[in-house]
Amino acid sequence: MDEPHLAVLKMARDRLVGDRRAAAKVLADTFEPAKSLNAGRTIVELRTMIEAIDRAIDDEQGAADSIYDGK
Repeated sequence: MDEPHLAVLKMARDRLVGDRRAAAKVLADTFEPAKSLNAGRTIVELRTMIEAIDRAIDDEQGAADSIYDGK
């Protein structure tokens, strides 16, 4: 069973993935260079945050494993 902090991280990740999908839709649908550039930058920033959350989730899961393994 997930600890509450893991659940929060996973919810945050899900929200960022949704935001990234919305930015990708703007990028795909937009013919204005400024909007396209902004959407592209947003996608890069969101990907960075998603990767950071993935590392935090891995870290939390590793910390939980080590606690329960008696390490």
